[in-house]
Amino acid sequence: MSYIFKITTESYLLTGSGEGAALIDADVVFHLTGFPMIPARRVKGMLKESLEEVLEIFGKPKQEVDATVSSLFGYPGTETYQGKLLFHNLMLDGWNQIVEEIMDVPKDGLLQPNFIKSYFTTEVQQTAIGKEGKRDEIDGVAKKRSLRNYRVIKPGYTFVAPLTLTDVLTQEEEKYLKYAVLNLRHAGTRRNRGFGKIKCQLEPIKADTHVPAEQSERHPATFEAVIVSISTLSPVVLADLQGEQNTVFTRKYISGNQLRGLLANAYMRSRGLAYGKAHHDPDFQELFVSGKIKFGDLGFKQGKTIPLHLHEYKRYSQKKPISVFAKNENDGEITKSIKGIGQIQNGIILKDGYTPKTTFNFHNSRPNRAAGRNTELDAEGGIFYYESLNEGQTFQGCIAGEPGSLSKLLAAFPASFKARLGRSRSAQYGFIEVSLEPNGQVNNTKQLSPGEYVLILQSPLILLNEWGFPSPTVGELEKYLSKNWGLEEGQVKIENAAVAFTNVEQFNAVWQAKSEKMPAFKEGSSFLVHLPKIENIPTHLGEWAEQGFGRVVFELYNPGAKYEIGKPSDINEMSTQEQQNQNVKFANAILVEIQNKYKAEEKQIEVKTKAIKAAQKSYKGIKNHLIGRVEAVFQRATSQEYVDDWINALFRANSSGKPAAEKLLNAEILHEVSDKELKETGVKAKFAKTGLGELPFELTRIYWITFFQTLRKKNKSDGK
Repeated sequence: MSYIFKITTESYLLTGSGEGAALIDADVVFHLTGFPMIPARRVKGMLKESLEEVLEIFGKPKQEVDATVSSLFGYPGTETYQGKLLFHNLMLDGWNQIVEEIMDVPKDGLLQPNFIKSYFTTEVQQTAIGKEGKRDEIDGVAKKRSLRNYRVIKPGYTFVAPLTLTDVLTQEEEKYLKYAVLNLRHAGTRRNRGFGKIKCQLEPIKADTHVPAEQSERHPATFEAVIVSISTLSPVVLADLQGEQNTVFTRKYISGNQLRGLLANAYMRSRGLAYGKAHHDPDFQELFVSGKIKFGDLGFKQGKTIPLHLHEYKRYSQKKPISVFAKNENDGEITKSIKGIGQIQNGIILKDGYTPKTTFNFHNSRPNRAAGRNTELDAEGGIFYYESLNEGQTFQGCIAGEPGSLSKLLAAFPASFKARLGRSRSAQYGFIEVSLEPNGQVNNTKQLSPGEYVLILQSPLILLNEWGFPSPTVGELEKYLSKNWGLEEGQVKIENAAVAFTNVEQFNAVWQAKSEKMPAFKEGSSFLVHLPKIENIPTHLGEWAEQGFGRVVFELYNPGAKYEIGKPSDINEMSTQEQQNQNVKFANAILVEIQNKYKAEEKQIEVKTKAIKAAQKSYKGIKNHLIGRVEAVFQRATSQEYVDDWINALFRANSSGKPAAEKLLNAEILHEVSDKELKETGVKAKFAKTGLGELPFELTRIYWITFFQTLRKKNKSDGK
C-alpha cells in the first residue's frame, strides 16, 4: 500500500530555492513551467524532524527513536537506500491534468513562466528593527541594510504527491507516521515570523500493479535486439563529477552500465535474490554476467555524440563544416570540433533538440536538528547543488545479444514497469518508467570490403595492453583490431585520428566500493582506418563491452563528403500564438482562473494605453489641483452611482461661483446630457467616451485614473 501526501498552504509559504534575483533576496522553488512546487527533499526532512518530535513526545528513548526514524527514512551515509519511504515532488493538485492541457499551448502570454509565477506568488518585505549591533536595545528605526524582499506562495493552494512504500510498515510505524503528518504544521523559511503555516494530510491508496504481456504477443519469430525506452517521471541525477566541490552535474545520457545495473536490480528484487549471491542463479548469470547480452547507451531522441573528426572553421562561420581527415593542409585556417549531441542525416548535422533539458536545484544537509534554530550551530551541515535531467523526457537505446538470451530477458520483465535510477532516489529524484520491446533486426554491417573507413566511437573504448594495463593509444588499437580479426601486423592501418580521452570507473554494490579509474578513448573519437576484407564486424570493441563500452560504427570514408549545420525550425509569429492563447479552452479550474486573469490584464493594458494617448492631447484650463480632485473621486469610487452623485454636486457648486464643472466641460472631459436623458437618469453630465465601447465600471475607473495621472505629468513637464 502507498499513500497520497497533501500540503495545503494556510499562510504565505517560502520553500527557499537557495537563489534570488535582482530585486528578490529569497525565492521559492518553481517548476520550469513557472508553477510552484515543494521539493521532495524538503518534505522528507520536515517529516523526519516531525517524526522525531512525535516519538520524543511519547517518551521514547533515543535508541528507539533512531531505530524507527532509520527504518522509515534510511540510514545516513549509506550508499544503498534502505528506508521504507520514497518521496516525490509535491505539485499542485490536479497537476497531471494541467500538464496534459498546457502541452500543446504556445509558451507565451498566459503560459509564460513569469506570468504563472506572478499568479501564484506575491512579494513581501521585512526589516530588522533596533540599534546596529545591540540586540536588546530597540529604537524603532530599521537597521541599515536589513531590508529583505521575499517571494512567497499565496495561501489556499494544495500540493499533492504519492508517498511510496518499499516495504510494509508495522502497526507502530504506521501510527507514528500518521501522527508525524498531523504534527507537521509549519514549513519553509521564516516560519517563526508568520510564514509557512500548513495543513498536512495522508490518504492511503492501492499500490500499482503491472501485468506482464503474454510472451507470444511480445516476441516476433526472430529478433536480434531489444529496444529500451526510459521516460523520466521525476528529475533524475546521473552523477558526473566535474571538479566543482558543491555541485553534482548530471550526464546527458543513460549509460549501458547503468541500464545493466537497473535491470539487474529489478531482476533480483522480482526473484528475491540476495546481494552478493545473485550470480549463483543460472539465469542471472546468463543475462547479466556471461557477456552474452550487451547493454547499450540510451540517448535523448536517439542523439549521439557528434564525431570529433567533423570540424567547423573558427574564424569563418559562413564556411561549411569539413572532416579533418579530408582537410587540405595548405588551407592554413584554424578549425574546431563541432561539440555536442545530435544526428547526421545526409550530410546535415542536426544539433537542436537532441540535448536533454536540465535544471539546477539547491539543497542543504543538516545532520543536527538544532542546526538552523541556534546561531551557534549555523556551521553544522552544508549546502550543495544538483543538476538533474528534467521529467517528461524519453531516452532510447538497444540491448543486443543472442536471441535465446534476449528472449529470456524479455520474459523476465513486463513490457513496461516503474523503477528508480541515479542519485538521491529516496526523495525528489530518480523515478522512471522503463519499456522493453523486441526489434526484428539490427542494421549492423556484416562485412566490409577492402578500403578506407571511419571508425566512430559511440561510447568510451577501454583497451588493455599486453601487461593488462589500460592503454588508450592508436598503436594499441591497431594491435587490438588485428588480433580481434586474426590478421597479420600491418594489415590494419590507422592513418589519422581525432580523439579525446576520459576516465571510466565502476561501483560495486556488493563491495560498496569504486574501481580504479580506467583511462579510455572518449565517445565521439574518430579514426581513419585502412582495412582489408573483414567478415563479422563487431558492434563493440575493447573491455567491458557487455556494459555498453566500446560501441562502434564503421562508415565508408568519402573524402569529397560535404556537410552543413542544420537550422532550427521556424517559430510561429507572436500574433498567431496570441490568437491561440485567446481561443484555447481549459478544463482545469486553475488554468481557467489563470486564463481569465491574463485576459483581464490584457484588457487593462488596452484601457490604460488608450487613456495615456487621450491625455496626451492638449486640454486648456485644467490645472493639477482640479486634476487631483477628479482623480481622488475615481480612487474612492466603488460604483457609477458614486461618480454620478459627485457630478451633480459639482454642478450645484458651479452655480454658486465655483466653476470646476465649467472647466471640465470646456476641456471636453465632461459633456452635458439632453433634457430627456436628464429626466431618465437625473445626472446632469457624463464623462467623455473612452472609445472602447461599453466597459464595466472597474475598467472605466482604471481608464480615468490613468488619464488624470498622465495629464498631471504632462502639465508638470510643460511647466504648468
